[in-house]
Amino acid sequence: MNEESSGFIPAVVTFFIIIGLIALFLFWNHEHDANLWNDGRCSCGGYWQYDQAVGHKYSTSYIFRCDKCGSLIEIDYIPESTNTMEVEENG
Repeated sequence: MNEESSGFIPAVVTFFIIIGLIALFLFWNHEHDANLWNDGRCSCGGYWQYDQAVGHKYSTSYIFRCDKCGSLIEIDYIPESTNTMEVEENG
């Protein structure tokens, strides 16, 4: 091996390790939000109701308030299925 290519392999390995860590963080964050959302139900038995969106420099977080106990959660995505729609329609 010559001197120019000797640093290439460690650089590629480091690059893929960093990409893997970023992917793991994004997966963990999504799983954490899904656990907080709990299919639209608060631990007290109430439903999460949309409260507000908070803009950050490169992203937006969504805040939901429990209609029963008033507790808040902040998640980074709008859940695909929202039971809050059922509550408003049946309400």
